[in-house]
Amino acid sequence: MKVVNTYQQLRDNWYSWTVSIRGTDYELSQIKLVTYLLHESFSSRRMVGTDASNNFARTNQGWGEFLLRAEATMKSGEIKHAELWLDLGFKPAGDEKQKYNGEFK
Repeated sequence: MKVVNTYQQLRDNWYSWTVSIRGTDYELSQIKLVTYLLHESFSSRRMVGTDASNNFARTNQGWGEFLLRAEATMKSGEIKHAELWLDLGFKPAGDEKQKYNGEFK
């Protein structure tokens, strides 16, 4: 199970992006909600996904890539953590995109 993102460039230096959870049907059925923690430059840093039918997706907009953190609260009460380098198609800065690949632990 992992957190992933898609993006679309809206205009010069401005993007719409969506984060969601990718996993098996069983894995997704075990999630109660997902909290996404955004970069500190966002005025509202937390987004919460509660809709399993769209893989707990949330959409936002911005101008840059950053390290996104996700917490999946499972129906069992367990909390799983993941880190994803939010990719907007820029050239890799070091190995962030590979290091922060979105896998839940």
